[in-house]
Amino acid sequence: MGSLYNLEKYSKVKLLAIGAGILVLVAWLDWMSGPTYSFAIFYLLPIYFVTWYLGAGAGLGFSIASVLTMVAIDLHSIPLSMWDRILTWDRAGKLVFFLVTTLLLSRLREVYRRERDASRIDPLTGIANRRAFFDFAERERIRAARYLRPITIAYIDVDDFKQVNDQWGHGTGDVVLTEIAQTLKRHIRGTDIVARMGGDEFILLLPEADKSSARTAIRKVHQLLLELVKELNVPISFSIGAVTFRSSVASADEMVRAADSAMYSAKNNGKDGIEFRLYPELLPHDNPELPFEQ
Repeated sequence: MGSLYNLEKYSKVKLLAIGAGILVLVAWLDWMSGPTYSFAIFYLLPIYFVTWYLGAGAGLGFSIASVLTMVAIDLHSIPLSMWDRILTWDRAGKLVFFLVTTLLLSRLREVYRRERDASRIDPLTGIANRRAFFDFAERERIRAARYLRPITIAYIDVDDFKQVNDQWGHGTGDVVLTEIAQTLKRHIRGTDIVARMGGDEFILLLPEADKSSARTAIRKVHQLLLELVKELNVPISFSIGAVTFRSSVASADEMVRAADSAMYSAKNNGKDGIEFRLYPELLPHDNPELPFEQ
């Protein structure tokens, strides 16, 4: 499923080209086999492909193209004078079958994508969940390593959140978590991601963010969260651990552990603070302006 999911990142032109290639291959096999064998069922392959990745419109177009291809092959092997009503109805029936199949598959595709998207969204706060974050972080980790670009992860823990639940109840606690999540979501770039890691913990991933820009962005986020706390009038604060990675690491999990460690350091230093770190740590001879070690 992972490799099929990756195909969705292809452009529409490339996906159409793949679908057309499958159709041409099926048509060639149909033509080479002659009228003895029926290849009608195999025309569903390109129809399924384009319907799944490009939608019902492309599937309907390929359904018509498939039947026209079958008719063209029939006319090559069967003289027009011998074309009878039975063959006409047969091809018309196959067209109806292809069209109905396309509509059913497109409906299944919509249901599948809704379920897939729902499985990647935290139901309480409406932001990405842990699973979605790790998928995104792994892709960004690979991209950052390939192009030698920095990347920053900030782990956010809500200090003393238990007091909110104990004093005002879990309903109020849920409202506070949702407001925190939406505040974070509103004030990040389109290329960033915010996710709820569980409980009262959130995480930010900032692609292309070096040490300087990460400090500016995360301090701004921290200030906005503190302003939110004043508006909500709840006794909480935020401990944040931020790590800027200047070189690749083994996995997204390792990146998250590094940010989590920095967050606990901030919490142990009195809470309501930010611990900034670099990975790897700067050595005396390093140039701090370079995103990666040379």
